[in-house]
Amino acid sequence: MLKLVKIHKKRLFFPKFQQGKKNNMFIYTAKQIKKWDEFTIENEPISAQNLMERAANSCVQFFQNIFKKNESFYIFCGSGNNGGDGFAIARMLYTKGYDVTIFHQTEYSKLSK
Repeated sequence: MLKLVKIHKKRLFFPKFQQGKKNNMFIYTAKQIKKWDEFTIENEPISAQNLMERAANSCVQFFQNIFKKNESFYIFCGSGNNGGDGFAIARMLYTKGYDVTIFHQTEYSKLSK
């Protein structure tokens, strides 16, 4: 099952994370990730869409090694490329048989095709 749910930003609460390493996980800013994406696109070379697909596929492979098919995923997507990554991950998980709910705050007309 795949669900798409429109949310309003005011309803969400996100705890503030420290930049850098926390609990064996690095938290990076959107600005840092954007610079890495630009560098990779220019130097590999790879299109932005193919880079997004590659990143999503890596995440899905990681999830498949950890979670069983009966798991449900709740994916929160914003409007930029990170939101695109979330939509790509959701699509791939769905096609592999997982239940996925996407929460987004972007108007449909503003989403990339």
